Amino acid sequence: MKRYLFLLLIICCLFIKNGYAVNGSELSELKYGSGAIRSMTRMDNGTIIGGRSSGHEIEVWSTADNGSNWTRIGTVASNTNINYGDVMFLAVPNTTVVYCAFREFNLSNHYAVVVCRSDNSGVNWVYDSTVIAGCTEFVGAPWLFITDNGDMQCYYDSEPLATERGVSGAQWIAMQGREGLTGEWNKYGVVAASRDANTAKFIRDGMASVVGLGNNRIMVVTEGIEDNQSGGVYSNVVRAIQSFDGGRTWDYSGRRIVYRCGLDAASGRRYNAFCPMAIRVGNGPVGVVFCTDEDFGGIPDLSSEDVTKRRTHIKYIRTTDNFETWGGKEDIWMDGTQAYAPGMVETDSNKVLITIDHFFGHQRFIKYDVLKTKEPEKKTIDGGIEINGCQISYTSEGIRTVYSVDSEINGKSVMASGVIYSLEDEADESSMYVGSSHSSVAYYFSTDNGKLSSIYSDSDIATSYAMTMKFGPKTKSEFTAKYRIKTFAKLEDGTFIYSKPVSWTIYSVADYLYQNREMSGEYAHNYLYNSILLKVSPEYGMVVY
Repeated sequence: MKRYLFLLLIICCLFIKNGYAVNGSELSELKYGSGAIRSMTRMDNGTIIGGRSSGHEIEVWSTADNGSNWTRIGTVASNTNINYGDVMFLAVPNTTVVYCAFREFNLSNHYAVVVCRSDNSGVNWVYDSTVIAGCTEFVGAPWLFITDNGDMQCYYDSEPLATERGVSGAQWIAMQGREGLTGEWNKYGVVAASRDANTAKFIRDGMASVVGLGNNRIMVVTEGIEDNQSGGVYSNVVRAIQSFDGGRTWDYSGRRIVYRCGLDAASGRRYNAFCPMAIRVGNGPVGVVFCTDEDFGGIPDLSSEDVTKRRTHIKYIRTTDNFETWGGKEDIWMDGTQAYAPGMVETDSNKVLITIDHFFGHQRFIKYDVLKTKEPEKKTIDGGIEINGCQISYTSEGIRTVYSVDSEINGKSVMASGVIYSLEDEADESSMYVGSSHSSVAYYFSTDNGKLSSIYSDSDIATSYAMTMKFGPKTKSEFTAKYRIKTFAKLEDGTFIYSKPVSWTIYSVADYLYQNREMSGEYAHNYLYNSILLKVSPEYGMVVY
């Protein structure tokens, strides 16, 4: 079928962009099957150990070839009366000792964070300690970390800590530590490792991963929520916070957003970035792998949606300067919709093994060469919004303006967009703005009904729309009237951005489409001739389709 998009002077085909492409030599799939979920740890001999919970049992898996093949080697815990989750593994350097921290939920509806230990590289396991127990509010997603002074710390999601500090319903990251690798978890008390500088602010930080930056500097990366609701709900963002004294105190005022998605213009809701995991790569930048629904379009998923139903792609981002700024976003897995709990471990300097959970016992393992990855320049529309051209619809009997708008302009999310029409001979361009009262100017906001499935822009972050102006009396004066059109975008701060104007007559558009046979079929082609062209020029010559 012929495309009938009139692009002012020429017809051209524009192709949809799907984010950042990664060269096949830099990113390659190793295995799809059973293996570790999220947390993996590397032993001194190169063996990688990880695991997963099957509900009432915690399985231990290992790979001796950096993720190509996985073997189940043991069981951390098994109890039909306890539901296990949020499994995390940590190998102690220069030993065969491996720790496993996990969340328990028992028949009394109480949560606990428990640690077990293996002294023979993950084969056999014994109970080590309980970090916190007997909680009716949620605690979970533990992360073990060995500090520069050799202490072991356990970071975990904590609703009780937020409640105790006066913010009921919120969730902070708590930290408890012990002297060295053994003993009670009471050396530091209970530290709020991630919360807002305003202690009364409602936040939901969770899924912490912890990275040592050297000299007692620690970074915690978490899943969180945006500062203010968008579209009436809180959407997920990825956040980070740092400590400069080995975890005793935290820079709450420096808590920052690592990655925040743009807004869906129709619903006003923000797309989600969630379930991150961070590691230090090549003793250099911090890399974070995370889930996002930003590429799917439509209304963003609720952050409370069942993870098996959330639409998900997997992406990667890294620090770019002094662990304070972030960039270099890369696509990791874009081939489906169901995924969760990505994890990473460095197999060699700057070479990373990524795991992705696809639920129901299915995991995917990907080899990622971080250094070889190059970030293409991100394409955007000059000015953020553009008119791509016009279409004539014989079914609607009207002329459509096709335009594209970026999801973000000048660092601000786009909340809405639309089209402004004017009669060129009766209103000058200065009268063309949203709110204009000029009798020869009209403006309309776009809706989801006008959103196009194809993208008619080179921009990587654009959405295309069509706005139809239906014909009136279908007279010669209507078809030869000169229209001036501008498009507009409303930003999150309430300001408006306008495109450059274009001018056309219905007759000139019909003439171009008819002479170049650009309509979708013979009936549509003949509609231009009989309904528009002959009414303006009775001597107009017929063109065979």
